[in-house]
Amino acid sequence: MTLAALAVRAVACLAIYVVSVAALPAPEGESTDLRERFESGRRLFFGGFAFFVLLVGVVTPIVHRLMTPGSDWPLPWENILFIALCVACIFVGRRWLHGLVLLVLIIPLALEWLPLSIAG
Repeated sequence: MTLAALAVRAVACLAIYVVSVAALPAPEGESTDLRERFESGRRLFFGGFAFFVLLVGVVTPIVHRLMTPGSDWPLPWENILFIALCVACIFVGRRWLHGLVLLVLIIPLALEWLPLSIAG
């Protein structure tokens, strides 16, 4: 179980690297048009992030459930929904949808981080 979980996490780290490469502009010249850069890397960004959520949020619990006899873990439906939203962003070029998916990503992370930062 440990080797399978480690392999999934290693591939997930590569997916995060792909997401960061797609999100950050390359230092090619004096200025970068961020709108054009986002549009050119949009499919790679959302595809890499969907793959990351698939590995960490869906495959890892399934591996744990298969390796732990007698466990009855529910499927992470919120992760499956987020993967569907990311796949929709790959094929749909609407900025409001991209912004909505990014807000769905950022708000829960901020709500987890905010109490920790206030508490010091």
